Order: sequence, then structure tokens, then C-alpha cells
Amino acid sequence: GAILFETPVAGLSDEVWLGAAFLGIVATALAIAIQVAVQSFTTVVHASLIYTLEPVFAAIFGYWLHGDRLGQAGIAGAGLIVVGMLAAEIGPYFGRRTARRRATEELAAVEGGLEGKSR
Repeated sequence: GAILFETPVAGLSDEVWLGAAFLGIVATALAIAIQVAVQSFTTVVHASLIYTLEPVFAAIFGYWLHGDRLGQAGIAGAGLIVVGMLAAEIGPYFGRRTARRRATEELAAVEGGLEGKSR
């Protein structure tokens, strides 16, 4: 999308273009291939939690490798994003557990009621 809205930089060497192509194609494809191959060894919830932590790792490596620092607004925004992602990933899991527990309790109450009537 950036190529549609940004002015291209003139005079970039072939070396720069090859580096960008390598990072964009090979490194990204390798990362996705590794993720797909390894996620089959864990549960869906664990895989989604690992994916949720991707921006956290990006911030850590950005600081470690380049000295990038987030301000207070950046930290607050990052925290909200991670909390939102966790809620989206884990929330339905807990909702199903609650619904399952409620259904079990209702079934036990119905069965208890039937046993009381048969006596």
C-alpha cells in the first residue's frame, strides 16, 4: 500500500533493493513456514498466546538491537493492544467453560428433580 501513497526514493542501489526483497520475501516466508510447522506441536490456545506476544518481542528486540524506546503513550497503547488480543483469544475459551459448567449444573438439577419425582 505504501507504494501508492509515498514518493519513491530515487537512486537506491541494487544492493539496497536486493536486501529489501530478501527481507520481505525470504525472511518473512521463513518465519511463517517455521510458525506453521511448529504450531502443530501445541494447542490452539498456546499458539494464539505465542502469536499475541509477537508485538512484545518486537519491542524487546527493537530496544535490544537498535535502542528503540517507547514513550508512555506507546507503552499504554501497546498494553491495550496486548490486552485486547488476549481477550479476543482467551475470552471465548473461558466463555465456553462457563457455558459448559452452567449446562452441567442445569443437567444435574434436572436429573435431581427427576429422581425426586420418581420416589
